[in-house]
Amino acid sequence: MAAKGTPLQTPTEWMMITNRQFRDYAVLEWDGSTTSIATTASATSAARTLSPASIFKKGIKRDPTLFPVLKRELNFDSWKRSIVTQAKAQGVYEPLDPNYRPTTAEDKELFTEQQIYLTAVFEKTIKTSMGQTL
Repeated sequence: MAAKGTPLQTPTEWMMITNRQFRDYAVLEWDGSTTSIATTASATSAARTLSPASIFKKGIKRDPTLFPVLKRELNFDSWKRSIVTQAKAQGVYEPLDPNYRPTTAEDKELFTEQQIYLTAVFEKTIKTSMGQTL
């Protein structure tokens, strides 16, 4: 291992660092100056607020392939449970909740985006003859 204060040169030297050595280094090297950068960044982002719909569009990557495919009406109950679970995990459950009513303009905009996404999901996942007519 390199002497204290000497930069590490090889991958082997880097791999020999223990967690404790790294934490000790990080604490000793940090001078607190990054707080001004974080404060500036948070002030900038606060000035530019995004709507819930914008956050939804730019948020986590939603994966429609994780939703189960319904091929037979006989499997509807288990398919519905899986759809609800996956919708909650991907943050698009509200259109499936019969009691949910968006109240603000922002909520309505977000709700519309969620509906668009779920409609595309259902188009790909509902393969029953009855479902294809919807």
